[in-house]
Amino acid sequence: MKGLFAIGDIHGCFDSLLELVEKQIQLDKNDRLVLLGDYIDRGNKSKEVIDYIIDLQEKGFGIISLIGNHELLLLETLEDEKNKSKWIQNGGLETLNSFGIDSITNFPLKYLQFFKNLQNYYSFEEFLFVHAGFNDKILNPFQDTYSMV
Repeated sequence: MKGLFAIGDIHGCFDSLLELVEKQIQLDKNDRLVLLGDYIDRGNKSKEVIDYIIDLQEKGFGIISLIGNHELLLLETLEDEKNKSKWIQNGGLETLNSFGIDSITNFPLKYLQFFKNLQNYYSFEEFLFVHAGFNDKILNPFQDTYSMV
């Protein structure tokens, strides 16, 4: 492995992500890039962000994708419509617009699978990566997935 990098809170800002990964980091297949969640909402290019992540993974780059609270809120909204207004207030409308859909129920399966397969944390050598934090008040902080996002 050549380099280890972490990026968090992209929030639909595809152009900034592209600049960071390709021009600043100059990511190659010997690097490991840990993405710390919050790929969607607020910015207007959430779909492009997710497509880029999937494309890098499919091309064999070492991309580890963690879940953030915005992806979790999207999944919770899919499960229970009562979460919709909270998601919309937190940038969900921009995400819907980016995907060219008017309802969360119209998300293509490919993207729903991506969101559902995101990891809560990633451990590498002496590093632990997570979107938010760990609950160190309990015996096993890995059991508290809510604190992680």
